Amino acid sequence: MTTTGAMALETGEPIDFDVMRRERFQRTLESMERHALDVLLLAKPANVKYVAGSRSLWTASRRPFSPSAVVIRERAEFHLMSLWDHGVPRSVPKERLFPPSWNPLNLMETVTRIVGANRRGRIGVDLMSPLFASLLAEAFPQASVVDGAKAMGEARAVKTAEEVDCLRTATAIAEAALTEAIAALRPGVTERSLLGVFLRRATDFGVTAPAYQGGFCVQPRDREAAGGDGGRATPPMRQMSSPRPVQSGELVAMGGGVHYAGYESDVGRTWLCGDAGRSSPRAQAQRALYRRWVEACRAMAEQCRPEKTAADLRRAFQKTELLPETPIAHGAGLGFEPPMVGVDLGVEVDEASVLQAGMVLVLQPYVWEEGVGGFWAKETVLITSQGHERLTTLPHGPLAED
Repeated sequence: MTTTGAMALETGEPIDFDVMRRERFQRTLESMERHALDVLLLAKPANVKYVAGSRSLWTASRRPFSPSAVVIRERAEFHLMSLWDHGVPRSVPKERLFPPSWNPLNLMETVTRIVGANRRGRIGVDLMSPLFASLLAEAFPQASVVDGAKAMGEARAVKTAEEVDCLRTATAIAEAALTEAIAALRPGVTERSLLGVFLRRATDFGVTAPAYQGGFCVQPRDREAAGGDGGRATPPMRQMSSPRPVQSGELVAMGGGVHYAGYESDVGRTWLCGDAGRSSPRAQAQRALYRRWVEACRAMAEQCRPEKTAADLRRAFQKTELLPETPIAHGAGLGFEPPMVGVDLGVEVDEASVLQAGMVLVLQPYVWEEGVGGFWAKETVLITSQGHERLTTLPHGPLAED
């Protein structure tokens, strides 16, 4: 089976990670200036990686808030919490590494030494616990502690050329793994077996852990089979893989993602299991469902251009379809990023999310028909100055064939 995988960039020069790190840090400093932030204390792993370009090796799960990176705008420098320099770019001087501590007082003493005890101005934090809120107020009584998450969100929203190449590579790896799962789809195979094929194939490209728990699921043909409230307005949908065997003629929504240099792909396709007969009423209804998805995705893609908003994507979808119980689009980068389109936060939040050239979105509309089932697929697009560029390349299989 031929795949591109991690070799997708052979047509040009390899990704220059040094350039990417420099450009990301410069974007951070520029965003700090726009938001009048003198210091940033960062704890979210994605924000720390964006600023420092480091690999987090000493923790693998959630932990209480701690300032893992300290950015000083006036000195154009950052300090990184790390026990060692493995996984830290060589360009980071060792004297700018500081050790972690389970004692918050010791950690704040270190941060105070880096920032300066008499610091004035505005200190931004991307999240904060009540304990550290009080410690920061004591350590920097002449400074204002403010929200720094918005500044980081703005810095990360528009991707550099190297970041886009990382996303292209992550997408290619995930598509190679999904291609292997599609090849394994046959009557009798279980949903979890398909997930296992996807994960095993991803390891061939050096992926040791998936970006998130993928879903390989037969979509319900009626509300009763879906369980839950039969009177709900949202289309029923399954996203958790089970030991259930797949039967011939069923629609299987398959999706997953991997990391490449921290950048997260999100790919998905709905595939028909077996050959139920091209001219059968069921097959014709399934193809009609696919064409509905194509129209919904096309309508959303037409709104993927600068100055449009997430609300424009939402309205384009809702002209013909009901919102599912999952976002119909989301940002892509160092994990799932804003905007999350079509969620319960409401259209007002979507109106405030303005698209810009350089943003990367995953479009994932879901359409469903009583008695037929559901169709869910994902397309990753890069917003350009003229519109958008599709980064995904995987075809849609037999349902797309006339």
